[in-house]
Amino acid sequence: MKFQKSLFFLLIFILSSSSISANEIEVGIDEKLGNYIPMDAVFQTSKGDTVSLKDIIDKPFLLALVYYECPGICSPLLTELSWVVDKVQLEPLQDFNVITISFDPRETPEIAEKWKRNYFNSIRRNFPDEAWTFLTGDSLNISKVTEAVGFYYKPTQDDFLHAGA
Repeated sequence: MKFQKSLFFLLIFILSSSSISANEIEVGIDEKLGNYIPMDAVFQTSKGDTVSLKDIIDKPFLLALVYYECPGICSPLLTELSWVVDKVQLEPLQDFNVITISFDPRETPEIAEKWKRNYFNSIRRNFPDEAWTFLTGDSLNISKVTEAVGFYYKPTQDDFLHAGA
């Protein structure tokens, strides 16, 4: 069991290992060890319910910052994440949860639900719906979270430049 937990946290480390100095960063990840996520940040679930992070974070969780309609790295990242949660020897809802937040404020709960179903369809094990929360939100709440965790992205005309984590 300790090996599986170590493997799970190794995955988290690998996904977040592209750290760049805060002085140079425009797009990328600046590791913020010891920082706290703003638990008062408010989002909409894929079902359209409004929740604050304190409402849904009650155990260790894996955070994926993506945008659902991304033509690049976000889809493969979530595909691999669904593969990992399918294989890990930890119990969802009991040992961990997964939270995916779109950093595109234009995305809606309907878009989040479409992609949630897509990734859930690839999971073979019993994985409760409430163990993986897909969220959308406004730019203020998205920025609160991305700043706190050191995730920096840059909007382009129709897209975003961003790292994968």
